[in-house]
Amino acid sequence: MSTMHWGYLDAGNLAGIYYEQSQLNMTILHYKQAINCDSTFIEAYNNLGNALKDAGHALKDDGHYRVTF
Repeated sequence: MSTMHWGYLDAGNLAGIYYEQSQLNMTILHYKQAINCDSTFIEAYNNLGNALKDAGHALKDDGHYRVTF
């Protein structure tokens, strides 16, 4: 039986742990890594947006968030 490497899930899981510990810079880094591994990982985009907002990197504009990288 072969093993598949799910790097984006590993990065996403680490990001969640960092988020729970309020380590937002590490959270953001790992969600970006997860997205880099799988650009269709929708939950990572959502969670990255939340982490960026919590870290003060997003601006509220007309009811939408505009993320600044």
